[in-house]
Amino acid sequence: MLADAAILVQRSDWHIRSLLRGAHPGSARLPRPTRLAAQFLDCGGFSNAYRGGIRHGGAFDLKQATWAYNNALADAKDPAVKSALEAEDIKAWFTPMPWRKGQSPVSAAPDYEDYLIEQWSHGIFDDFWKRLGIYAEGYYERYADVPIAHFSGWYDPYARTATENYLGLQRRKRASMRLILTGRNGFGASEFERA
Repeated sequence: MLADAAILVQRSDWHIRSLLRGAHPGSARLPRPTRLAAQFLDCGGFSNAYRGGIRHGGAFDLKQATWAYNNALADAKDPAVKSALEAEDIKAWFTPMPWRKGQSPVSAAPDYEDYLIEQWSHGIFDDFWKRLGIYAEGYYERYADVPIAHFSGWYDPYARTATENYLGLQRRKRASMRLILTGRNGFGASEFERA
């Protein structure tokens, strides 16, 4: 699908010299990089991770826990860490809450545990949520004024944030913006294709 998107863009009037893509691209928030010609923002990037993405109006989204667990498992290079993570019953961990440091399904992977516990511990919209990378709406003025294609899927958990970023940037920038919502989860495979 990325190749199809690149062909579509090459045939457009955008005259793109380079393309960037990222699930939550920090590159979008750089202060006007000189060689950036356009961006593909797959799944939008966080417009406001407190309101939607990591929390939803303040309620912690437990998909963050499964994301941390799955990525800790995939990144585990130490066989003992991998074995400890594989021994965890992630579903069983959703009963004893709240989790604490050393008492979580990712305690064998401290970096992921810190990531998860830190997000969980900030239950109010404080400075933690106003950081570059998870609060794009606070930094729209810093975005480069280049064409941006915002991709997401109707059933993607980031459809809201992709739409908010599209609307927020479209109002502030002169460059062409496109919002593309598909039956897929961003560039990922469709659930219907797997069935």
